[in-house]
Amino acid sequence: EIPCDGKDNNCNGMADDRLLPAPQVFSDTICAGERPLLRASPVQGEYVLWYGPTDTLSGTLAPEGFSPLIPEHSGSEPLVYRFYAQAVDAGFRCFSAPLTEVQVVVNPRPLGVLDRAPAFCAGDSVNLARLGVRDGRNTQAKLTFHSELPASTANQLTHLVLRPERSLTLAYRLESPAGCTFTD
Repeated sequence: EIPCDGKDNNCNGMADDRLLPAPQVFSDTICAGERPLLRASPVQGEYVLWYGPTDTLSGTLAPEGFSPLIPEHSGSEPLVYRFYAQAVDAGFRCFSAPLTEVQVVVNPRPLGVLDRAPAFCAGDSVNLARLGVRDGRNTQAKLTFHSELPASTANQLTHLVLRPERSLTLAYRLESPAGCTFTD
């Protein structure tokens, strides 16, 4: 069958004349607090309609990509949201069926927790590794200390035992295996 040509090319009636092939879709993985970008390319047809996880009746026309709002995620496990794409022709007469599923995986961000505020006097030796910074979401995040913000590899401290002579402000960064970060 040649979709949308108004002819019964395969001699089985006109019911399948309005069916387009499913679009090629691209899912997204994000960190909590970010906005996903879902993309789809119609194999045939000119546009893509996007449907939310609970509403498959009214689609949103988004030809370049779909960036849905995702609920806040403060848990410790990844969440998966499902959206659906459908190809449509320029006249909105022919559609792909069934809807094509696209997933958004939302990875949790680490949550830095300092068990107790450090107290020390000028000239005291301070071991940053013993300050009691932990990830409150248990994302298996790696902890690094930094001389300033924004935290980067350029200002990461390589020696964790310090002997400051005056007041000192440092930053720490937690980065999960999924690349999600928390900095304080």
